Amino acid sequence: MNIKKLWILLAISLTGFCSISCGGDDDNSEFSTENKEIGTNTESTTYLAVEQVKTVTLKPISEQEFNNDIVSSGEYLVYKDYYYKYTLCLKGTDICINSYTNGGSGWSHYYSSNYIGTWTNISGIYDVGEVTDITQIEKRDLYYDDCLRSYGPHGNSWNNQKYDRRITFKPGHGYGMGYFTGADKEIKQMRAFPTKYTLDSNDVLTSVTIEYQLF
Repeated sequence: MNIKKLWILLAISLTGFCSISCGGDDDNSEFSTENKEIGTNTESTTYLAVEQVKTVTLKPISEQEFNNDIVSSGEYLVYKDYYYKYTLCLKGTDICINSYTNGGSGWSHYYSSNYIGTWTNISGIYDVGEVTDITQIEKRDLYYDDCLRSYGPHGNSWNNQKYDRRITFKPGHGYGMGYFTGADKEIKQMRAFPTKYTLDSNDVLTSVTIEYQLF
């Protein structure tokens, strides 16, 4: 074998080795932690509400899960700051904007005030009636009493609060939501439109798929 052919074979061998090495590096990049979502849906920022439309499929959670201080796996975080966090969830046949408070002492489910025999809300949801898509849900002027609700010992309303934090799901209906944010309790608003639902063999609601966005 002459020198020229030997150099050609050597060049081909080196080219093949380089290709194999580079290909291995590309394959390993697929396993980078940057490409993996860390944590469960309860801690993920994936479902935080923004001005762009997002979609989530809700499945019913129990009363205990709904009232727990820890966000359940059936709730999806749509807002969080130092003082408040809110989740979307389905409790039975109710669409809910569930609420939690902090302030440096750890999170707790928000369900009552300091007054004996009363309870209050810091979030509210309302039915806007039948619509064909999320863009038909118009923004409303919401005020403190729209989100906050107080009841007396016998269930008598002590103010003119308009919206509870849960509402019965109705196919084809749109929903608006409001919730307190920050130290000054600024109200953020969100709209939601259920696009799909499923029933089991006994026609019991098993899931609701919802589009939602800030507005």
